[in-house]
Amino acid sequence: GYQCALRLLALKQPPTAIFAANNLMSIGALRALHAMRIRVPSDMSFIGFDDLDLAEILDPPLTVIDRPMEEQGALAMRLLLARIDEPNGTAPQRIVLETRLLVRKSTAPPRAAVRAPRTPKPRNERKENHP
Repeated sequence: GYQCALRLLALKQPPTAIFAANNLMSIGALRALHAMRIRVPSDMSFIGFDDLDLAEILDPPLTVIDRPMEEQGALAMRLLLARIDEPNGTAPQRIVLETRLLVRKSTAPPRAAVRAPRTPKPRNERKENHP
């Protein structure tokens, strides 16, 4: 997530928002935004996927796409057990589970001509000159 966010920020026309596909990507991307002094949502909107435990108490609280993990796990187990009982009897299925958009405070309308700052370098990449 960290490196991906840095690559996005280095684009000639950086995005106005980042959508992270999982919790680890969210954490890394948020670290990169912080290191580059990009303010969420003032400079960049951010949306995560899955409602990680800390999402609501971060500053700002993260807007996320939440999915029913318990239902997904139970369904996966039922499908696995059915496949074990009848290895050749289960046809491929398309299953769609309902998701929810939990709007918090990490998103804002896009700004016109948003430009992400190119300097300074991320905090952990600065070279210190020591005598």
